[in-house]
Formats: sequence, structure tokens, C-alpha cells
Amino acid sequence: MLNPGRTRAVPLMLALAGAVVAGKSNAAPLTMSVSSAAQLAAPTTADAATLLVLLKNADGTPKVDAVVKFDKGSPVAWTLKTVAVPKNFGQACTLQANQAPVPDPARLIMRSISPRNSVVNETVEGLYAVDVVPYVRCGQGSLFRWVQGEYHFVLTYSNGDDKASALGVLVIR
Repeated sequence: MLNPGRTRAVPLMLALAGAVVAGKSNAAPLTMSVSSAAQLAAPTTADAATLLVLLKNADGTPKVDAVVKFDKGSPVAWTLKTVAVPKNFGQACTLQANQAPVPDPARLIMRSISPRNSVVNETVEGLYAVDVVPYVRCGQGSLFRWVQGEYHFVLTYSNGDDKASALGVLVIR
């Protein structure tokens, strides 16, 4: 099992994470499994946590050519929807007087995506590392600090007919 306080990863977690498949009926769907590792992210820090994503084609072969580029600070083929954050995450963000509350102010954002061909000295094709950081939209928005708890999310990859999504949980301790 991944220990959020360490940078060690275990491939078994990828298999345990579960997969959700999405796609057009005329396209061969991808499968996605996601696991998370806090890495250096800890309460009161703004360090990135890592989502380990395993993409496979419909025939079970690794998806080794997923698009990982960013355009104007946003990933081209990936989306991250934050479903739930710890209760006290974002509470330190105060708005100016006479300013309307911001809907969905606290969430995770992707900082980088890169192919990752090994985990703990084991070759794993089709594996991608997605670094995420805490973000609170308050005024212009800013990076924020982690608070202890669970961050639930849906990660989606979509490029042409290649589509897959997975639900995941990142634990910060």
C-alpha cells in the first residue's frame, strides 16, 4: 500500500484502484486505473502530489502515446474534476467586502503530466505521472496549502476516439 508520507510506490495499487471505461460506441475504449501518492505533499505545504495513471487500449496493450502537452497552462487531453475536499480546505481564503462568493473555490489542479516507464524498478508501459497541487479560487486565484484529509477526484483522458475516466482518492496526512 502507498504510504503518503513516503515517495515509494507499489504497482499493486494500480490494479486495486479500479477502472472506469468511457468512449464512443464505434471506438475501441481505453481503460484507466489511477492511484495516488502524496510524495512530499503534507498539511501546510504546497508541494505537488502525484497521481499514477495506467492507460490501456481495448486489447489490453499499454497506451504509450497519450498526449501529455499543456497549452496556455492547461493540459490538452486531460481533465481533473475535484469531487470532494476536506471540510476545512480553503476556509482560510477570505473575500473582499461586497464581493460575491465564488462557486467551487477549492480544488486540485494539474501542474504536469509525464510518461513514467517504471515504478520501484519495475517496467510498466502505459504509466503516466500527473502532478497535482491544491488551488483555491479567491479573487484571481492562488496556489494554496494542503490540509489533512481525503481529496476525491475524477480524472479523464480524451483525445479523439480515445477516452477513459477513473475515480480516485488522494490522502494527505
